[in-house]
Amino acid sequence: MPGETVMLIQAACVSRQGTHRQESSDAKALWNLAANTETPCGGLRAVGPSGPGFAESGVNMRIDEATDLIRLCAEKMNAQYESVVFDEWAVVCFARNRGFLLAYTGPRKEGFQKEFLSDAGRLRPSLFGGDHSPGDFEFAHDGIGTGFESFTVLGSDLYLIWNNTVQSMDGITRNPRWLGAQLPFIELSERLRVDPVV
Repeated sequence: MPGETVMLIQAACVSRQGTHRQESSDAKALWNLAANTETPCGGLRAVGPSGPGFAESGVNMRIDEATDLIRLCAEKMNAQYESVVFDEWAVVCFARNRGFLLAYTGPRKEGFQKEFLSDAGRLRPSLFGGDHSPGDFEFAHDGIGTGFESFTVLGSDLYLIWNNTVQSMDGITRNPRWLGAQLPFIELSERLRVDPVV
């Protein structure tokens, strides 16, 4: 629905606390706040399905810097790989048992929002229940289609979701150029360890 923008990932966030709900009923309540709505994520604002890659007003400079670094990292990975490694990436924040989409680049913003819980797949337990530090990352080698390939921790309750909507991580890693494409990914991770997003 146009104008709906904030992801309520109640099932995932509640499961962090040990309570489980049916995913199908939770999927109905994924998005409910208007674009450019301030979130409890350090004053950051949500982005809407038709909005820019990230909200332009009221956004902490740190998230702007992070999205620029992510964009540059993706470009460097693609150059090393000589093809697109991840055609979709998003910055999400989990706060107050909700999820907020802060930045998105890819072919299916509304689909990303709608299918978030199922696309998290094998990454879901770690994404919602893990104890992470900035710069930590994890891969799911079996994320087929829109299933997420990876996440990187940007800061407290802030995550970068990486995805290739066509290939799985196993397919990506079969290309010998993957070795060189990992370098920008690791550089971004190391940068986040010393300079996390706040």
